[in-house]
Amino acid sequence: MNDPIRLVIIDDHPLYREGVVATLHRDPQLHIVAQGETADEALALTLQHQPDILLLDLGIPGGGLTALEKLQAQKVPTQVIILTASDIEDDLIDCLHYGVAGYVIKGVLGGELIRIIKDVACGESYIAPTLAARLLQRGYREPKSQPAPLATLTPREKDVLKCLATGCNNREIASRLHLSEKTVKHYITSILKKLNLRNRVEAALLAQKIGLSDDTD
Repeated sequence: MNDPIRLVIIDDHPLYREGVVATLHRDPQLHIVAQGETADEALALTLQHQPDILLLDLGIPGGGLTALEKLQAQKVPTQVIILTASDIEDDLIDCLHYGVAGYVIKGVLGGELIRIIKDVACGESYIAPTLAARLLQRGYREPKSQPAPLATLTPREKDVLKCLATGCNNREIASRLHLSEKTVKHYITSILKKLNLRNRVEAALLAQKIGLSDDTD
């Protein structure tokens, strides 16, 4: 991306928030436009600045989920990354319900957080691997989205879905399948529509659950 990625950061622990800000400031491609610490500020600052990314803690005054609900009602195009200490599966499921693009557990290394932010800004999604594995073990199924049969997918779409199951980003899928990134994005959009899923995280979880992750090449 040529333009800086604009971020709003919401966390009610000033010392931790300052550490995140200092880390992100190391990368010239990231530009923090505002900071706050409550659900009301999350909504107000996002509406005011229209950032590319909202980095949001769940445990803020007023509730991170409340902020997500209000943002969804406003149909804000900003991508949301949850940065939280909570590794509870139900919290992740609630966030997926509101269409978050990333769910990151606090303790992540600075360089990894920067990479996740950049990937999300480019249309990727991210879920903490340990949580994803636990959801699969528990037999997660999105209650409000019954996927259509995989038979609706073309062979190429199944190839892309297999790559999603292994955690590949668009660039890696494009290289693996000898496609352009634009074509990969088109396939992913089609997959989500056909399977009645909201984002690539749900698609990856579904693919892993049914074992669609091997023999891609």
